[in-house]
Amino acid sequence: MKFKILFLAFFLAGVQTGAQNIVKLSHEVCDSINSVYAGRGNAKVASQFNIQYDVLKSHPDLFSGDTTKADLKRINEFLHDIVQQLSRSCPVYKLEHTLLTGETSILDLEELFSAGQIDSLQMEVASLRKNKDFGLLIASVDDLYPYTNIKDYAIGQGYVWSIGSGLSKGGIVVVFSKKLKKVRISTSSLSKQFLPDEEAQKLIDEILLSKFTRGQYYEAMIDLVKQLEVQL
Repeated sequence: MKFKILFLAFFLAGVQTGAQNIVKLSHEVCDSINSVYAGRGNAKVASQFNIQYDVLKSHPDLFSGDTTKADLKRINEFLHDIVQQLSRSCPVYKLEHTLLTGETSILDLEELFSAGQIDSLQMEVASLRKNKDFGLLIASVDDLYPYTNIKDYAIGQGYVWSIGSGLSKGGIVVVFSKKLKKVRISTSSLSKQFLPDEEAQKLIDEILLSKFTRGQYYEAMIDLVKQLEVQL
């Protein structure tokens, strides 16, 4: 979709922001949407995206010139936070999902992994993709909004993120939350053929939960990837 391509291209420049900026920017985006479409009915998703794009582009102080892995991590966190804030605070806002940039394998919103651990996990996931033609995204989240349960969050975001698109075995999204004490493995209709629901639940019960209870989130994910290498 046009607005998705524009969003990804724009944010490849890098992002530097914080919680106060997120709130301020969301108000500015919402005010702009209301101003442009006042009395003309609700703005369409693509039109709202273009307004959001223009508002953020008008703040050059947000952006840096490099595109390191750390920058891409901040970009994806920013994308998630701005959509979440606008979904909560702007009644007319229609962009319900976060768009991810780059070859993202880890979305660590709870900051449970060190930079070195994220690099290591990225390499393991890349190896899984290359050797098994299977995609994986690992997401730690502290909030499921606008969903009410982790199942719907994982299915909904997994669809938008298109994990495993173009791969012969598809892919999965592993969503978990230390804060909410929840975990979910979401499969697509294709990946389900190679990782049935009962096998996905077994991975949760036998690998993830046992390590999560000890706070070993990195070790749990490494073991999960290695097990997928064996099973697929």
